Amino acid sequence: MKAQLFLLLAVACHGPPPALPDRCVPDWPAPSVTPLAAPLVGITPAVKWRRRLTRAVPLDPIVLTGGRLAVAASSRLFLLDAETGTVVGGRSSTGFERITAPVVAPDGHLHFAGSSAYSVDLDGNLRHVVPLAPSGPSAGKRMLLAPSGTLYTTASDGFLYAINSATGAARWRVEVGKNVAAAAALPGGVGGAVHVITRGEAPSSRLYDATTGLRLATLATPDGVPRYGALFGATIGIVTQRPDDAPGPYPRMQIDVLDPCAKLRFTIPATRAQWPALLAPGDRLLVVERDATEGSPTEVAVYSPDGERVLAPRPAAPPWAVGADGTIYGLECDSAGVESPSSLIAYSDMLEERWRIELGPACPITTPVIGQDGTLYFAWFVDGVSEIVAVATPSPGLAGGWPARHHDARGTGWLE
Repeated sequence: MKAQLFLLLAVACHGPPPALPDRCVPDWPAPSVTPLAAPLVGITPAVKWRRRLTRAVPLDPIVLTGGRLAVAASSRLFLLDAETGTVVGGRSSTGFERITAPVVAPDGHLHFAGSSAYSVDLDGNLRHVVPLAPSGPSAGKRMLLAPSGTLYTTASDGFLYAINSATGAARWRVEVGKNVAAAAALPGGVGGAVHVITRGEAPSSRLYDATTGLRLATLATPDGVPRYGALFGATIGIVTQRPDDAPGPYPRMQIDVLDPCAKLRFTIPATRAQWPALLAPGDRLLVVERDATEGSPTEVAVYSPDGERVLAPRPAAPPWAVGADGTIYGLECDSAGVESPSSLIAYSDMLEERWRIELGPACPITTPVIGQDGTLYFAWFVDGVSEIVAVATPSPGLAGGWPARHHDARGTGWLE
């Protein structure tokens, strides 16, 4: 008990987390099977509407709750009617400082951070605003939300903050380091752990206890090369990637899948350019592959939770989201850059093309979110203006697993 008290006091006093032997993720989620939903009938896939929003670049993710879309750009949170795209409210940060992308609590309230932690209702009315710390650090690009209701964000001072969503007050902070001239990255959380990545002078990939802030594990190879986390699955474990030294125009990643105790389960060697994309239902891992030639077409392979390749690479666009009916949505952009014409392509779970539509003049810069009515939303930047786009699809929401980069429509980034 005295030892535990000492550790908690160390965290409360804002010191660096003590170096401890690696420990397993507490409260690792139990595997579950969510049946696929039936596709919606009478839906013709098509772009429903486009709405110009602001000259600031939108942040990823956009979120959906209570008939509202919430989009952050620069110092302002925009609230739109999800059916029409009409802006119905919003909130700027008090110091007009840059803010994070929003996250939605189970009660429907929205949270974001700048130099303070903010909470607003669905009309943009302010519920609370609380400074992160007296030193006035600025938050990173995003927040995470654990099932406990605790919010997490990194900041420019090199700390990870745990914030009480009900009050906005910081529960604790621990020093985790920074990226080059920026806050550390938060790929996501799982069970009772939050994942933090730094890419500064001493790159690291670590899991921290979501309750205390104590370091749980360092995700690295035996010779100390960081394994950067990408996805979490209750059955498959922690899907990580690490760069391979082979030259080429596209990322060539060794994919290491770890168990809840951060021990290696299996590796997918990089025989060509590859990177993990998403987890489809059943924790099937979708991996994008392509040749090391500029402009080479992409292919997608599928692996079981045990690392068996169950589907050899097939020509397909990089997976962008997975619908509740099992549809895999791929995003194809004609060339690099945000102002590249793009297409949305729907595939079966065996990567057979079902349909495709041309989205328009740009390549989306946010991951999509899908509503229960099948509407898929994303943001892009066209001719110096941010736009929100709505697309009709037959998928009634997002699937289970890890179906989008930020996990769910609320943008929690957390597997529970």
